[in-house]
Amino acid sequence: MFDVAAVLPENLKRWTHIVMVVKPEFKYKALLTVNDSQPFLWEADEGENLNGFIFKSSFFLGYQIPVIEDDTGENKTFIRMKHKRFKITTGFLTSIDPLSLTHYNDSTMANKGWRSDFCYVEFGPIMGFELPNNFYVNLFLFWKNEKIWSKDTVGNLFYQDRKYEDWAVYFRRFAFVFGWNF
Repeated sequence: MFDVAAVLPENLKRWTHIVMVVKPEFKYKALLTVNDSQPFLWEADEGENLNGFIFKSSFFLGYQIPVIEDDTGENKTFIRMKHKRFKITTGFLTSIDPLSLTHYNDSTMANKGWRSDFCYVEFGPIMGFELPNNFYVNLFLFWKNEKIWSKDTVGNLFYQDRKYEDWAVYFRRFAFVFGWNF
């Protein structure tokens, strides 16, 4: 996480907490018992996995409001650490789910294929509250995009036998998280 206030002079730090996180991941994902063009199921997913390089990423841009600042507990360790801080962090999170780099051009959306170049994106606002005595509350509201198959191929069991037609955005989830850091 990068906080813009960390590089500013002391007199400007309190109200300039613009926070950013960028987390790109390049991975090679493979099931060694199948060839590179055979899809496989992994951990109860949709079964659209192919051997090869994938890209995943998360981007967060937000603003942190230090309502009450208290650094008295920062040097204490483990469970004795208690503070009287109160911070509100609000922002927008975008995540790119696995995008196949190896098979990107196999069956593209432009050619009405099975969407080898489709990029799943989940996005939404996040609000976090760092409360006194190490408690915290996080609120999430997310949407996600999804592909729409053509009417004549939507019922095909095997996804590579379907034809991509369009995409849509749907509500994915709402989360309320209450916890305690020790």
